Amino acid sequence: MTTTDEAMEALTVGAAEIGLILNPPVRHAIASTTVFHDRMVAAVGPSHPLAKRKVVSLRDLAEFPFVLTEPSFGLRQQLDRVFARHMFEPEIFCVTDSIALVKGIASVGRQCTLLPRFAFQPEADAGNLCTIAVKEFSEEALVFCVCTRSDRTLSPAAEVFVAVVVDYCRRFRR
Repeated sequence: MTTTDEAMEALTVGAAEIGLILNPPVRHAIASTTVFHDRMVAAVGPSHPLAKRKVVSLRDLAEFPFVLTEPSFGLRQQLDRVFARHMFEPEIFCVTDSIALVKGIASVGRQCTLLPRFAFQPEADAGNLCTIAVKEFSEEALVFCVCTRSDRTLSPAAEVFVAVVVDYCRRFRR
């Protein structure tokens, strides 16, 4: 995994043919194809005080420490924009570049996190995390895209890879 900023840079300088990017920033030289949409949700451990709630607001989450990704992640940039718009300053327990660590720490104690719903599916199915809709994110679509250089043709292998990824993601999201 790499950050949104790193993926965009790798595409721009030609170090990568393909980037799988959340809400890619607009760049003249980069073409993006939407693969699927998702929503940001809160995730807490099964014994967390909010675990049984279906919907919460950021204010409901304010008393709990957050586990967040690094600011260079597209996910974090989306969170920070919503936090700023709602004048919300979370108490931050931990910042990491590991989604697995974010989920692991949020599954115990009073910590919480915010990630796309799909990111928690295996843990939610196993009963290790509970996901909760967050009012402030109900209108904030997360758009997952396949990005490429607009001035280059993909190699045959990259074309096949993109087709498989797009097909899988679209079937997964149904």
